[in-house]
Amino acid sequence: MSRISHHLDSKLSRELESDEKLIWRDQPRPTFFDGATTATFFFGIPWTAFAIFWTCGAAGFEIPDFSEGLQITMLFPLFGLPFIVIGLFMLAAPVLHYRKMSTTLYAVTTKRVLILENNAKTQYTSIEPHRICNLTRREADNGYGDLVISHEFSVDSDGDKQTKEIGFFNIAHVREVEKIVKKLIEKTADTE
Repeated sequence: MSRISHHLDSKLSRELESDEKLIWRDQPRPTFFDGATTATFFFGIPWTAFAIFWTCGAAGFEIPDFSEGLQITMLFPLFGLPFIVIGLFMLAAPVLHYRKMSTTLYAVTTKRVLILENNAKTQYTSIEPHRICNLTRREADNGYGDLVISHEFSVDSDGDKQTKEIGFFNIAHVREVEKIVKKLIEKTADTE
């Protein structure tokens, strides 16, 4: 817990209600690669290479000569630029993932579970104990792991169902955190 930035800690303190006590808080261990970012990164390598090759090929593998003015054929390589930009974003996925993890804070209080994501805007996700269902723990041998607290269901533009896991990801001592969350659920169930 000592690695939590003062900035994130103060944002968490401001979010707590006057009668709410903090039980546990921690940040995920920032990593560059996980399953999704690894796949995105490796897919981005041939994508970007092909997009650069295509754009250069469309330019005739030479820098355009504007001495005779702008010709319509000189604009054709510009169609490759969006694909290069998409490829660069795919290659940057591990860095973006690392930054997101290093600006995220997880907390369990006497009333709820909190997820604070401090990117361009601070996003607070608050999950009351009665909304926690199907608690799922994934744990590595080193004690780090994920604690899935809830699921968010949506439908994409094609009508396909999408499921997003909500929880604490890549945290230390995940088994102990699971016990803390279970105690919160039991305590809340006893008072209802």
